[in-house]
Amino acid sequence: MKRYLLGRILWGLPVLWGVLSVTFFLLHLVPGDPVSLLLGEGAEESDRLALRQTLGLERPLVDQYFTYVLQLAKGNWGESISHRLPVLDLILERFPSTLLLTLTSLTFATLVSVPIGLGTAAYRGRWPDRLGMFLALMGHSVPLFVIAPLVVLAFAIDLPLLPVSGSGTWAHLVLPTFCLGFGLCGLLSRMLRSSAVDVVGSMHVRAARSRGIGPWRLYSRYILKVSVLPVLSVWGGLLGGLLGGAVVTETLFDWPGLGRLFYTAFQARDYPLIQGIVLWISVVYVGIQVLLDFAYAGLDPRIRLGAEEGA
Repeated sequence: MKRYLLGRILWGLPVLWGVLSVTFFLLHLVPGDPVSLLLGEGAEESDRLALRQTLGLERPLVDQYFTYVLQLAKGNWGESISHRLPVLDLILERFPSTLLLTLTSLTFATLVSVPIGLGTAAYRGRWPDRLGMFLALMGHSVPLFVIAPLVVLAFAIDLPLLPVSGSGTWAHLVLPTFCLGFGLCGLLSRMLRSSAVDVVGSMHVRAARSRGIGPWRLYSRYILKVSVLPVLSVWGGLLGGLLGGAVVTETLFDWPGLGRLFYTAFQARDYPLIQGIVLWISVVYVGIQVLLDFAYAGLDPRIRLGAEEGA
């Protein structure tokens, strides 16, 4: 078991190195120069050259890459070009806001998806099943840039109940949480229904039903626990994806998280900050996958026994 989990952790190291390398070289292929953005197009050539030397951008790209990797190995994530602050400090300052938005969105999506997924599986082929899957398909199909303006128009303009942007109170969290979690509800509901349908027809569920176990205990103890296993991997992937992909939501609602920081950093061609954000999200994503392996081993004895036999 320990060898299995250690192998999963070691598996993440080349992934992180690959993400770091691809991000570094692709960024320098994107049109735009941070020196021109900082000084303006009318700056003197001597000033431009001096700033490039200060930022280390005049050296060959391969030299810059190995210098960056060496500094990163020492724990130095670099300094932001636009903010003139340590990259890691900026990330740690913004990450709690993104984590809060991500967790509330996934919690909202999960609380909505579990009753829909299990309910449609229980009434498979009947009108509750068709209605639930229609709503799930709608939620999964409507893009964020469509639902967000409609929600803002309804609850922030026509009915001024919630603030449009900013942070600080629970009210600021409602609209971005709903918009970010709305599309996840459809995906999770459909996956949970499909998994629950397979579990309902299994032998252990039939045996439990023949012993007279009530519906509530049957679904909570025998069906939900097994049905959630395939969804766990998707849930973990969604968590990692949301942590790095909430750029549109955070920008629309002016939420002070990593997504908005990434957007402004990309506009400024702030190479160290962009690389740091991508690397941070990659580390979090790999960590989530390792934790999911722990969860799988705890929920499914077959994985735990297989790992022990392999060890």
